Amino acid sequence: MGIPGIGSAGGAFPDSLCSILQSGALTVALQPVVALRTGQVIGYESLLRGPAGTAWEAPGRLFQAARAEGLLAALEAAARRLGWAAAARLDPGQVLFLNLGWVDGPIALNPDRVPVDPRRVILEVPETAPGVHDACFLAALDRWRRAGHPIALDDYGAGCATVERLLTLRPDWIKLAGPWVRGVARDRWRVAVIQGVLGAAREVGAQVVAEGCETAEDAACLAALGVPFGQGFWWGRPQRLDSE
Repeated sequence: MGIPGIGSAGGAFPDSLCSILQSGALTVALQPVVALRTGQVIGYESLLRGPAGTAWEAPGRLFQAARAEGLLAALEAAARRLGWAAAARLDPGQVLFLNLGWVDGPIALNPDRVPVDPRRVILEVPETAPGVHDACFLAALDRWRRAGHPIALDDYGAGCATVERLLTLRPDWIKLAGPWVRGVARDRWRVAVIQGVLGAAREVGAQVVAEGCETAEDAACLAALGVPFGQGFWWGRPQRLDSE
């Protein structure tokens, strides 16, 4: 990928999340987001990873342990730090999608003051995030948006309050959930739903990313429908920054 490594997975195998956080053994993997019309990589999504080759490698294990051990705030903060560091290493014209999990209390979005144009760091809020209707969370999003950060609604269509979340957040980017995308080439219902989202996005000036695309057939269908951006294994798997 041509991006210098961030984080380290070396050393002895960790036996706890606390030791991982203390040793700095976390890193991030980047998955490309591409323009469907040209195939150009316009940016990446930052995805947290634990030490490679250990039981802690998968992000699900990390966040499960963090919730159980009261370390969610620390893990989220580490993910943000690594994400910002990754953004600083991208080409100047590329953006970074940074997942924004919600933890009670104030969030230091860029604690290390990494010099990156905020317009290049797109803050992703999962549709299923429990804090979406929290007044403090919404106020924080408003501050960050006024500071220049675009807001993305992630996994749109994955929850049961899809339209409500869309109206609450009024995002700059809409990331369509994988279940809506996979199989679209052979399903007119999926086609109709995606066309509806595209129409709404055009009316309000939002961008749309189709997530979870895994086949050439679906990729071609998405492009024909006019979906501007895509993300998924068809275009590239997440790649750790500490690997070539």
